[in-house]
Parts: sequence; C-alpha cells; structure tokens
Amino acid sequence: MTQPFDDTTGWNALAAAWQQRDAQLAVDPQSLRAKVQRETTIMRRGLIVEIVFSLAVVAMTVWGLVIEHGPGTLLIVIDTWAVLAIVWAFVLWGRSGLWAPSAESTEAYLVLSRRRAELRLRTAWLAIALVVAQLVVARAASVPSSLVQWSAAAAWLAWAIWLRQKASGDCRRLNALLADYSRKL
Repeated sequence: MTQPFDDTTGWNALAAAWQQRDAQLAVDPQSLRAKVQRETTIMRRGLIVEIVFSLAVVAMTVWGLVIEHGPGTLLIVIDTWAVLAIVWAFVLWGRSGLWAPSAESTEAYLVLSRRRAELRLRTAWLAIALVVAQLVVARAASVPSSLVQWSAAAAWLAWAIWLRQKASGDCRRLNALLADYSRKL
C-alpha cells in the first residue's frame, strides 16, 4: 500500500538529500562563491587601471607626435595604437559574460571559474604573440635593440609562461571538479 505524501516529511527528505549531495562534493560552495566574488572585484579594479593606462599611452603617443613628428615617431604611434586596438578587442570579447555566474548554483560558479581560467590561458598566448610580433616589427623597422627592450620582452614572456602554467592547472582542476559535480548529480 502506498503511503500518502506528507509535504513536511517530503520536503525535509529532499533538503537532507540535497545537503548530503553538497557535502559529498569536492568543492566548498561558499568558498567558491567568495573566490568568484574576489575575482570579480579584481576584474573591475583591473579594468579601471587598464582604461587609465590606455588613455595615458594614447596621450603619450600624441604628445610624442607633437614634440617630434617624423616617420620613426609615426611608426611607433601606429604600432602602439595597433597593439592597443588588438588588446582592447581581446579584452571586450574575452570578458563578455565573465562578470557574474549565469545562475546561483555551484555548477554555474564552477563554469564561470573555468571560463575565467580559459581566458587567462588565452591571455598568456596573446601576450606571447604580441611580444614576438613587437620584436619582429622592431627588427623589420631597423629599430636598434637595447638591453631595456630585451629585458622587457623577457619579463613579459616569463609572466606569460607563468600565467599559462597557472591557468592550465586551474583549467584541469576545474574540469575535474565539474566532472565530479556532474557525476554526483
């Protein structure tokens, strides 16, 4: 004989099952949410710094054209603005949809974290490509190399390689957490 459904008992059993499932997960939902919120704050602050820096670079290149207008200066301005355009296109495209999770669920926060890690991975590749391209442009334009130029290129490459390693590890870890989460649903 079938027992009548008791709303209170049924909902309590469902809540207990839900809490037990969350306890079995390899990710702590509260710490994940806090981490995503910290990343969002860092992204907002970083965006402000990027805007200010870009405006300063544009102002410096315009000032450079006013002070010393010549083919070399014009080449530097065009190159700088081209790099800024590439970076801003990448920023606007890459960060689209990365400001908040699509839902208030552990899975949505995991997906958002993985997408942010994938963006960091693509950012590393873009940085490497831009550094190499800048060295090629400088060489093609017969711009004399300096220790400062090579040191800056080495620093950017080291940062990009570090970021790539970190982002790759984050992607692997988040993919495993998502797979574990999906299995336990």
